[in-house]
Amino acid sequence: MDGKKDKTSQNMQKPLVENNHLVKTASGIFVKKEQNPIVTERVDETDSTEEYIRKIIRNAQDISSASAELDSQWVYWPTEYHLNAMRANLLRGLNLENIRTALDISAGCGAITRYLGESGIQTDTLETERANAEIIKLRCHDLNNVHVFNLSLDEVRLPERTYDAIFLIDALDNACLTQSDSNEHREAVIEILRRLKAGLTENGLLCIAVSNRMGLKYLMGASDGCYNRPYIGLNGYPINPPNRDYDRREWKTLLNKAEFLCYTFAYPFPDHLLTRVILSDHFVKSDRYAHSSLYHVKSRDYFNTVWRPDDDEFLRWETLGHSGYLADFANSFLIMAAGDQAILNQVLPYDFIHFSNPLRQKKYGTVTYKLRDVDRVYKKKTASTSYQADNTLFCHTPEADNYIRGPLLASAWLHALLDNHADSAFKRSLKEYYTFLVDYFKDNQLRTCALDLLPFNIIVDAQGIYKTFDLEWRSDEIFEPEFIFFRALMWFGYTHEIFITRFCEQRNLYTISDFIIHGFNLLSHPFEDKMERFITLEERIHQKIDSGNVSDKGPEPVKQLIEQPFQFVTQTLQSKTFAAQLYWVVKDNALESESSLTVSAPLGGDPQVLFFRLPPNISDIGILRFDPADRTGFFHLSTVQLQWCDNQGGREQILWEIKGARNIATKSIMQDVHFCPSALGDTFLSTSEDPQMIFEFPDEIKPPEPRGVFLFKARMDWPKSADYLAAADIVKKMALKIKAHKTLIAEKEKRMVEYHAQLTEKNAQLSQSSQLGFQLGFKDEQMRVQEARITELNAQVNERDAKINILEFKLNLIRKSGLGKIFKAFKRALN
Repeated sequence: MDGKKDKTSQNMQKPLVENNHLVKTASGIFVKKEQNPIVTERVDETDSTEEYIRKIIRNAQDISSASAELDSQWVYWPTEYHLNAMRANLLRGLNLENIRTALDISAGCGAITRYLGESGIQTDTLETERANAEIIKLRCHDLNNVHVFNLSLDEVRLPERTYDAIFLIDALDNACLTQSDSNEHREAVIEILRRLKAGLTENGLLCIAVSNRMGLKYLMGASDGCYNRPYIGLNGYPINPPNRDYDRREWKTLLNKAEFLCYTFAYPFPDHLLTRVILSDHFVKSDRYAHSSLYHVKSRDYFNTVWRPDDDEFLRWETLGHSGYLADFANSFLIMAAGDQAILNQVLPYDFIHFSNPLRQKKYGTVTYKLRDVDRVYKKKTASTSYQADNTLFCHTPEADNYIRGPLLASAWLHALLDNHADSAFKRSLKEYYTFLVDYFKDNQLRTCALDLLPFNIIVDAQGIYKTFDLEWRSDEIFEPEFIFFRALMWFGYTHEIFITRFCEQRNLYTISDFIIHGFNLLSHPFEDKMERFITLEERIHQKIDSGNVSDKGPEPVKQLIEQPFQFVTQTLQSKTFAAQLYWVVKDNALESESSLTVSAPLGGDPQVLFFRLPPNISDIGILRFDPADRTGFFHLSTVQLQWCDNQGGREQILWEIKGARNIATKSIMQDVHFCPSALGDTFLSTSEDPQMIFEFPDEIKPPEPRGVFLFKARMDWPKSADYLAAADIVKKMALKIKAHKTLIAEKEKRMVEYHAQLTEKNAQLSQSSQLGFQLGFKDEQMRVQEARITELNAQVNERDAKINILEFKLNLIRKSGLGKIFKAFKRALN
């Protein structure tokens, strides 16, 4: 940097240095004169995290805010928070061209500071932790316009009317924690806002990024950012909590009390930590379909890796958008306050700004934005060089387009699946879409854009006409309508797997592949013979575009994705937590429920640290009773620790600690808990719903300083807990089915015994009937013989009677004729 810029940089840092009597260390950090190195007792994981980040930055060739090199090095959430290139997206969506000087408060490891420095802004950054301050200096070592101060907000005297912008990014809790003169969190926030306002120039901007305690993801069971466990913010927090978040209405009240005349809200999604989309308040309020920008933007629980929401997030955003509550339930707020509304309009000129999926290859990265009240959507590439894919499969051609209002076709598909007659409604939607594809492919000029003809790139207007947008990819390859139909079903099923599980369960569909085949079958369209060819083509596409989204699943990522069974059972794990409790005994007092704290934490996932912040009026402790769970089962417990946390900077000092499961078992009195080394490691077994571990101290532990609180920490986890719950859920269902089958079999066996008895009785009756029948048959035969004899005799009698009748007739004739001799002759003949 030339001499003029160096002079400007020195003038920039001068007010803060003079106001606070600071000196510059050999590493380039400003500290108070005669300040001893800050030695903070810390959990081992924190130290290793900072050392890891320091090593990565020191060895990196590219340390910029958009560094793909740093982005590729994070391994778990604390490291991702400091190294992910998405951290600066929050400010990339703002117009900072008129900002010359800035203050960045509680800057962590410098992800935001680095972006401000790259933007040419003279930046002072405050960081309480010495190790973090050194990492910031390391990351910004090539930026002479960045100055690092190892100070906390409560101890710094801000120069008045100095900064064009002050940034409080995800740092409010750290700032409030150090406000020793205020016992109430809200008052501490108001005091901070007033102090920061005094440090702004006449046209200065205050920028605050914080979580919303009423955010949708917290309603869906994600962990609260202040306490790393679900629902605590929704339930109102403990009384006078040291940390907390606020909802939108609460923030308005705080800003009004701090006497900010003009302020506005913007809404970063999924949140302010790793931002993909920013919606302005104006856009959210004026456009019924603002939520459409949130398709494919999924929330994360940064503290619970096994969290899976039990509902479709996009559908909920749609519902909130239509009802006018999207702003109130956004996961985070980006709050900007200034003395003039024109300044706010200038800083955020967009209705929305959208950053492409970070898992897309960097050379295909784009930023999509819409200026306020302009019905035009613009796109620009984030890479400096234009790239085109080889072998003419496709090329990337983002272009500006008209803004179209209306519902997404994907939304229509979701609602079709909600219909009571889902198959018929979904079939109707699929048929309309397939007809659209066939008609589209009739135009040879249009088919070059066919790759993007997916339901989330199509708006359905009021007349039911499909209108396409965001067609980034073009190809000279000849595709078929069936292939695009395949892509649409595949990515719709993948995006909405949780939502479609009920639909699929009822139809015995267990994979995305089954869902795709079912979609083709609804149209009576044969497909199975094309499946392998379509999968191969889709894998070629993602080898070119993706940097890990699908490609990290193995040599055949698409095939694995669509053939992997749906995880229906994971929905039963939602909000599966365990509760741990801590009791303390002061001097000779009895153990009472009032002297206890309870925290909840998710089962499964990585090892976690449970925090119990004791009330500030506790002056000494003689006994601690730790109830590690509220259920039976195995758990790991590797460290228990009692610290003292002072009110000056939140520094922690370890007063008592036991490391190692075996040591914990030896030094505690355990009830319904057994130490049992096993294949799971050094493990404890809880044998009841109230396991207890009692720790006695030879002397009461007293606070080393007058102001502060005791903090109890326990590092633990439940090995395979989530898997156990899933298996237990299946076993439970199977047990019920087996029980039902056994009952049915028992009933059938009982019926068989009864039937056998009835059959035996019937056989006996049949035997008797047969014998009787034989006897009757014999008598019948005799009767038939007698009847034949009688018939024969009757015939003989009838024959003789006939002869007698003839003879009598002749005799009468003779008598009448007087022929005596003849009569006598006949008489002799008769005799």
